[in-house]
Amino acid sequence: MKRKTRVLVNGLPGKMAWQIALEIINSDDLELIPFGLTGPEITIKSIVCDGMTIKLFHFSERAKLIEVLHGKQPDIVVDFTAPVAVKDNFDFYLENHWPFVLGTTFGEFDGLDDYIKRLMKGNSLNAVIASNMAKEVVAMMAMIEYAATNFPDAFKGCSLKIVESHQGTKKDPSGTAISLIKFFNKLGLPFVKEEIKKMRTEEEHDIFGVPVDHRGRHGWHTYSIEKQDGSVFLEFKHNVNGGQAYISGVMDAIRFLAKVEEVGGAFGEAFSMVDVLRGTSLF
Repeated sequence: MKRKTRVLVNGLPGKMAWQIALEIINSDDLELIPFGLTGPEITIKSIVCDGMTIKLFHFSERAKLIEVLHGKQPDIVVDFTAPVAVKDNFDFYLENHWPFVLGTTFGEFDGLDDYIKRLMKGNSLNAVIASNMAKEVVAMMAMIEYAATNFPDAFKGCSLKIVESHQGTKKDPSGTAISLIKFFNKLGLPFVKEEIKKMRTEEEHDIFGVPVDHRGRHGWHTYSIEKQDGSVFLEFKHNVNGGQAYISGVMDAIRFLAKVEEVGGAFGEAFSMVDVLRGTSLF
């Protein structure tokens, strides 16, 4: 019988990390390691998820995490920690050669993704790195990337407006919106991330039309393109309610990366969710 893929989830007791842990516990092919890294603001030492006790270690206690693993290294690490912890966590994964799925957005940390990808190449570490893991949204992002590559400056002479709404606990701007800016720029639309309009309050959610039941967890984005003379107006939207769309994508990313590691198909590769979409036939 094939051994289950051992997965370490960092970022508990955060909502996303919690849901991922729950999915892993109830899967047939994955095994949740009962430990994880958490932030310095977390005072609890452990949590119980679907009957499993998971011991938590602050980021400064990474050495203790290695000790309690007793040599049973994770096959895959899933990181949904805070942006400020990403660099040190990555260095930790690199040191231990742990393939990882990174869903944490980089926030204001410009160049961190390039730093990670550059060091991965030199150390043969594989990962899936994505600011958005909802497969439907990823497919739309791929379409915009295709347009930017094949029809550069198609929207030259137009202006761009980006409005994104998320739950009030999300402080950083949307990683998805930031990722799309470079493609819109190639399409001839001048825009910088500081121009993104973030909507986080109940009043703003009312204006944007976010359903009351989903204000605690949602991702609504609108990208509006208008020609300067007002003769053309285009609008792209993706509205995601709840977290299940992201959970499904993360689980696919875990299995994709596990399969890559199993077959030895890549060395030092930073895969995107588009790669995951293309490679789901692997499992």
